[in-house]
Amino acid sequence: MDYSNMLADIDKALENAIALGSKQAIDSLQSEKTYIERQAQLTLLRAELEQKTKKISTETKEILNGNTQLFEEWFHELTNIENQLKISFESKTGKAIGTSLMDKRNKLCQYYSQDYRELQSSFKVRTF
Repeated sequence: MDYSNMLADIDKALENAIALGSKQAIDSLQSEKTYIERQAQLTLLRAELEQKTKKISTETKEILNGNTQLFEEWFHELTNIENQLKISFESKTGKAIGTSLMDKRNKLCQYYSQDYRELQSSFKVRTF
């Protein structure tokens, strides 16, 4: 809607009503003008809200994607540590340490990756 044209038309009509001295027409036009001003303000606020919501959504998705990369880097780092521990210790000790670390890493990955996937899939933005 073009609120500025509507308000300009009402202002002209108000000038005419004032010139004619029609109190009833003046009251009606002022009421209509107030309503249109509120509708214009509401439209602007909705547009601003939608713009800010999209910005927040974009920023949040970028953070989630960055955390996904950090999660993968963490997984690979633990795998490297596990491999180095296997090499550093005698065969049975190294294998036991590596197996223990691998089990704990896998449990953590399963636990947190499921939560993380649920968070990503639940992230939806609704606008008006």
